[in-house]
Amino acid sequence: MSEKRKATTSRKELEDRIRTLEEQARLTLDILEMASSLGDFQPSINKLHEPDQILAETGKRIARFVSFHATAFYLVDEQSNDFILRMCEPSVHQEVIRREVTHLIDSGIFAMAIRENRPITVYSQDGNHRLVLHVLATSSRVRGMFVGLTTRAERSISSTLLALLSIVLKNCANAIESFELYQFFYKNRGN
Repeated sequence: MSEKRKATTSRKELEDRIRTLEEQARLTLDILEMASSLGDFQPSINKLHEPDQILAETGKRIARFVSFHATAFYLVDEQSNDFILRMCEPSVHQEVIRREVTHLIDSGIFAMAIRENRPITVYSQDGNHRLVLHVLATSSRVRGMFVGLTTRAERSISSTLLALLSIVLKNCANAIESFELYQFFYKNRGN
């Protein structure tokens, strides 16, 4: 290969690399801006009767940066400590999510997702879908579990978007805890 051709190839490679790095820098800034805007989204806690509004808002915010075919939220029942499916959008996927979560509980993967405190991705039983699980936890306790459903053919979710997902779900868990504490104090304020 001639020296002139090598120099041209090297220059083109460098220009491509610079362009790629500039795009990554812009994407990183966009993601940081989005993360800061997604941070605190607690509605007026004293106006809520159920945490469903918090879950719905969380689902909307997640949809801004990750396109799941379905999203589901399980919350821990305070009496039984069971995980109860509280919301699934679109609801047509509710039975698929229930079946998959039952399988994940039986196989121990659900418990592993609780311990990890970060997103984990697993394949569905039939191998046609991927599920992203992320615990809804505060520093004091587990509040629930998020489940996102994608097809196997879709590209994997980038580590940057998974980190953003963690931020949103951590804030969701904190909002649920604030709601539950408000409810507790409101009910017991006369005692």
